[in-house]
Amino acid sequence: MSSSEAIHLDETHSGEIKRAHSEPELGNHNSVLRMGESSAGAMIKDNNATLASEDAASGSASKDPTLKGLPFEIRTQILEELLVRPVGLAPGPISYTRKDSNDNVIHVECYNYQWEGHPLRSFAAFQLRDGKGSSRKLNISWETEPTECQLAEIKAGTFDESWKYDEQGKTWFKKYVLPRGEFSVKIVNRGYVCLEGIQANILQVCKEFHMQGTPLLYGQNTFAFDHRGELPGATRSEYGENIFDKLPIQVPGLPQRYGGPHTKQEVQDAINAIFDHEKKEDQPFIARDLLSQFFLQIGRKNASLITSVMLLGRFRRINNEYIGWARILPIESTILKNVCHHLKKLTIQQVEGKLQEWEWLPPDRSGITDEERVDQAIGKLVENLPSLEELQLGQYLRKPVKPTIMQEWGKSLRWEVFVKDRSLQRALAESQTATALDGIGTLGLN
Repeated sequence: MSSSEAIHLDETHSGEIKRAHSEPELGNHNSVLRMGESSAGAMIKDNNATLASEDAASGSASKDPTLKGLPFEIRTQILEELLVRPVGLAPGPISYTRKDSNDNVIHVECYNYQWEGHPLRSFAAFQLRDGKGSSRKLNISWETEPTECQLAEIKAGTFDESWKYDEQGKTWFKKYVLPRGEFSVKIVNRGYVCLEGIQANILQVCKEFHMQGTPLLYGQNTFAFDHRGELPGATRSEYGENIFDKLPIQVPGLPQRYGGPHTKQEVQDAINAIFDHEKKEDQPFIARDLLSQFFLQIGRKNASLITSVMLLGRFRRINNEYIGWARILPIESTILKNVCHHLKKLTIQQVEGKLQEWEWLPPDRSGITDEERVDQAIGKLVENLPSLEELQLGQYLRKPVKPTIMQEWGKSLRWEVFVKDRSLQRALAESQTATALDGIGTLGLN
């Protein structure tokens, strides 16, 4: 795939992602749109600023009654409605059967996405999003820090965890407390939403829509990579016994045989190989890794816009054993570090009670507890991703019946606090630097 070719999450009747030829080099993608709630004021993209200034200069908004002629901010809100969803997108290979016009059963394989945590109810084509405006009601959840009022209710034992009806939003919702041992509690919010599929066709209308919409599609959505292969219709990611033996130099973050790290050039060469269609089958792990597959589909420039990622274990071997998270996370974090330069949030979810997924290397490391294995692996991941602003360990759709989160994560929950504090310190330092530079500029003018 050339640099001028992009893959968009384009809804078609067959559920396939459509390959579209985009305009070459559509603006500078180094300054990325930050992950957050839909807000036109949050846009800091250079190309979007250019479009806004062009709109103002031409006065097209007052003359052209079409979508293209609307004010930049209004057009942004419309594009957000078409391209941004409050639930994660889980891209990957999907297979299903459907009947043709002659009632013959056809096996279809395509690259598409499902809603994270809400798999298709069958393999039938009608269960895939068709882009025709049909919607699906989903029960979604998200974590928040408790407010002072909620903390007081929790302390008093009066926190209400029952379902309530929101008259304004016309939907049911509930909140429950997620206990986290010695760490501060979190509030898990659940509610029902009706979602339509991503309407990515809008990006193919013209260059301006592509420039303005692409940062929204990739910068404001969360992309989930579920290696468990448990989504109906999804192709299970299975790995051979010697998956790292062939061309290990092409696996970013994989330690060399003698235990040392690769050079910066070797890491960069391995990253480049991920985006090379001619090399996509050379290295068995990269060929089956959902994160690498997705980056190959969308290209380096679009991948650089991604700000929120979910990694859901496990990595299955063909003999029903698993590659441990302790071996996988350095690889995935190295890929994210070198591709998603503005990654803000990372969520990691393992399978409940499956601590063997953390298999430690080298195997003769003795005297280390499961909790220490997890803590060290997460610590190395955090060190490898300095741009992170939020780390979430665990994705809980309902209240655990026992202190599951402490059994799974233990003291590694401290890294959530570390990432938050590091982000605040960085923001403070940047603010102080900006203030100092403004002061120098003022003195120069005087």
